[in-house]
Amino acid sequence: MYVCGVYARSLCVHTCTCTSMVVHVLMGSMLLYCWGGFFLVSLTLMDYGEEYTVNLPNAYARSILTVPWMEMGGKCVISCVQTGYSANVDFHSKPFYGGKKHRVTADIFDGSDKKPFMKIEGEWNGTMYVKHSNGDQELFFDTLTTPTIRKKTLKVSVQEPTESTRLWQDVTRALLKKDVESATAAKHKLEQKQREDAKERLEKGMEWKQKLFHAEGNDWIYNLPLSKRLAKLKEKEKDSTE
Repeated sequence: MYVCGVYARSLCVHTCTCTSMVVHVLMGSMLLYCWGGFFLVSLTLMDYGEEYTVNLPNAYARSILTVPWMEMGGKCVISCVQTGYSANVDFHSKPFYGGKKHRVTADIFDGSDKKPFMKIEGEWNGTMYVKHSNGDQELFFDTLTTPTIRKKTLKVSVQEPTESTRLWQDVTRALLKKDVESATAAKHKLEQKQREDAKERLEKGMEWKQKLFHAEGNDWIYNLPLSKRLAKLKEKEKDSTE
């Protein structure tokens, strides 16, 4: 479960299902890779009343015994009920022999039209170009020149004990130093503590109570979605002007 909201753009992202991870090791053929990915993501543009559902591609970690590198692979569908627009996106895995890394292609459709009115092609971690139905082509997105905005968090010292940055700080610190053994030890200690806490709750008949989410059917809903926070912010701004 993952939820984030962007105040400035009234944008909310919500993952509908959890991640999964599969590791394949076939030493005889020297094939070694990891796979993992989110299944479904919902993106809401609140200013326009549009909600887009997206299934994300698989992530593959290649050659992790030699020089590891990561690529995306698989088919994704982006759709919006309100506008009728949809897109079929293909993340192309590099062939065993030849071929290019990180290729992505996409077809954009309007409603029930079977012919796309726009095509996109390029590299998902590089430059992508869009080709319109009239043949015109232009730059769609350049990841290499787009500035990266680092997330802002509270200082670890003032975070709650269960907040992820504080909880995993020893693992993070070790990984930044490229100390895999210390990172593994810290991770094992943390997970062992979680198992012991779960065992204690089970033995005492204690119910685990969530602070930030509540269950609705098979889904977990964030208690303070961006829509509620924006509404409160607008109320404060209104009260301050009166």
